[in-house]
Amino acid sequence: MQSDSRPLVNGYIELRIPEAKLTEIENRYKRDSKAHHRAELVNDSDFDIVAKYGAEYRGVVQYYQLARNIRRLGKVKGTIRLSLLKTLANKHKTTVKQVFDRFKTIHHTEHGFVKGLIAFVERKDREPLIARFGELALRRQIKTVIQDEKPLWTTRVKRTELVQRLLADKCELCGSSESVAVHHVRALKDLNPTGRKEVPTHVFVMAARRRKTLVVCHFCHTAIHNGRPTRSANT
Repeated sequence: MQSDSRPLVNGYIELRIPEAKLTEIENRYKRDSKAHHRAELVNDSDFDIVAKYGAEYRGVVQYYQLARNIRRLGKVKGTIRLSLLKTLANKHKTTVKQVFDRFKTIHHTEHGFVKGLIAFVERKDREPLIARFGELALRRQIKTVIQDEKPLWTTRVKRTELVQRLLADKCELCGSSESVAVHHVRALKDLNPTGRKEVPTHVFVMAARRRKTLVVCHFCHTAIHNGRPTRSANT
């Protein structure tokens, strides 16, 4: 975690987000000093666009949870949100205000209400898929566990492939429809750590398909994270 470490008058050291880092994050979403749409995303679904921006913003907030000046991310949030709105407006050939009125929402958090954006994909006889942006309150979490991994920015997501796989509502390992969710890894190289003797089924499937995501049921998802064997289509 890159932060300023500044001694206070009482001798304590505090973690802060450097101003240069705040500017660097903002500039990822700007062109000529203004928030700009991302042309490479305009052919994706509304759900995919909101989900992508939402994941990037959550990564930034979660990375800097220990920072005393985490509220400084409020300006960064505004820039990312405007870039998101401009991307959606460009896709639908409409105005930012019209897009904002369509996707705006109020997120409920343990620290109160937070304004954000939301997109849905309706599913027959099941809860809709929901993509959120801005649902995290900018509050310092002094008891958080540090996972010093930099948030990632990627330039492309496959258009609606993941949504279509979720809509299929079927575990890609065993075929179950029990509480289907997405398991993901940061990179394919992380699938098979050095020293592992046996290749688990989920690793084999993800590597064979060259995918960093796998749609799995609750049983298989829990088994993956606990290092236990998953079910197969024959069990």
